[in-house]
Amino acid sequence: LSAFSSLDRSALYKSSVHGQSHIERVILLGSLIAEGCALDEADTKLLLSICSYHDVGRVNDSYDLNHGYRSSLRIAKLTGYQGDDLRMTQAITTAHSKHDADLENTLISYQPHDFERCLNLARIFKDADGLDRVRIADLDPAYMRTERGRELVPFAHSLWEQYVIYEKRVSNRATSSGNQSES
Repeated sequence: LSAFSSLDRSALYKSSVHGQSHIERVILLGSLIAEGCALDEADTKLLLSICSYHDVGRVNDSYDLNHGYRSSLRIAKLTGYQGDDLRMTQAITTAHSKHDADLENTLISYQPHDFERCLNLARIFKDADGLDRVRIADLDPAYMRTERGRELVPFAHSLWEQYVIYEKRVSNRATSSGNQSES
């Protein structure tokens, strides 16, 4: 996936909750939902850009309804998008941190050319991001907006478990190599 190789990791929020690992999982989950929903290449590219940079406006890991808006302000520079692609990515990024009841009005405020397309991508993205709530033990499958999102719930759990195992291995290696250098 080019979304992984082109990801500007220096722009990401530094955190164990909303940082690089979260972004990597959301990119993977987004790509799986995109495939399951038969998104075309253009929509998949937009979706994965949103997956990549939706949390760059975070200032903490707490509940924050405005971090999506702050993130949207950085989207143009990070993606190079202009015109309707920029409006859609900003709209969806802003909307992702708001309640679902505010989703449509938030998207409309950005005046995307194709509202239905924007709404579909927003729902898919919210599922990709929502699936990674397994990391905070707060995933309720009833909130998934797409059938594909619901289908991926077991995978999201497995993906999280594999990340935990990997991160423990990396931490253990760093600890043991630090102890060896002290000998």
